[in-house]
Amino acid sequence: MSESSIIKLIKSKFFNEWETIYGNDSAFLSENDIVITKDVLVEGTHFESYYPIDSIAYKSLAVNISDILSDGGEPAYFLLGIGYPKNYEEKIISLFENYYHICNKYNLKIIGGDLVYSPVFFISVTCIGYTKSPWLRKNAGDKDILYLTGSIGGSYKGFKEIKNNYLDLNNRYVISHLYPPIRIKEVEFIKDKYTVSAGIDISDGLIKDLVKLALESKKAVFIEYDLIPFFDGLSDEEKFSSLFWGEDYEICFSSNQIIKEDFIKQIGYIEDGKPGLYLKKDQEIIIYSNIEEIEKKEFSHW
Repeated sequence: MSESSIIKLIKSKFFNEWETIYGNDSAFLSENDIVITKDVLVEGTHFESYYPIDSIAYKSLAVNISDILSDGGEPAYFLLGIGYPKNYEEKIISLFENYYHICNKYNLKIIGGDLVYSPVFFISVTCIGYTKSPWLRKNAGDKDILYLTGSIGGSYKGFKEIKNNYLDLNNRYVISHLYPPIRIKEVEFIKDKYTVSAGIDISDGLIKDLVKLALESKKAVFIEYDLIPFFDGLSDEEKFSSLFWGEDYEICFSSNQIIKEDFIKQIGYIEDGKPGLYLKKDQEIIIYSNIEEIEKKEFSHW
């Protein structure tokens, strides 16, 4: 079974009234204004043994920070669960040196966790943050405009470069894959200046993530292919393929306001209508509404 299939099965048995289908990037505890998220990264699935240890530390925190940010939260604390083979002990010390460096840079705190010997190296991160007004996916509204921070596709090309050639730390695509952006300042700016109805981070691919938003909000989401800000230097084939890749960790959000900022691009709009994603490309409209079908085209984190 795919990840989305298992999630749908779980939700059918354990219904959460504020998540109807696929949920949000983090859980919102309204009584405490807390948002919480968790991600697990496994060696051989999400990263390789030859990746720089600082990149593994960085990305394992960044993907969780992105979940909090995409729900309009302010990340604050981490709990770390790490399993590792006995011959990885020096690597684990280096991992924590990098964790504390990253946390100091972004004013975040590690408040606990657990370590265990394991036949495979894995990292489980829980991130806790705060928000009084979460950007829940279900809140996208009719006539909202859809925006995206930064650009997408760099991580996809970087992964290809690593797999097809070698780990070149002077290659900007490789750097984009190993060290994705952390949009803390950008989200703070957006929250202070604009009203946001719904948000999601681009971790599973722009297509799949926007279908999730469409299904949760029960809206039709339209995006213009020519408006999508792709990473520089991608071929036409790489651009389209990157829509199903993910791991860009940019923030996509909807608002009823016109926003003109250098780091934010308008890529589409939202309307009442049959829930799904409507991609306008080459004078055609390609409709996506089935997560399981999309997963057959995308890179699997599963």
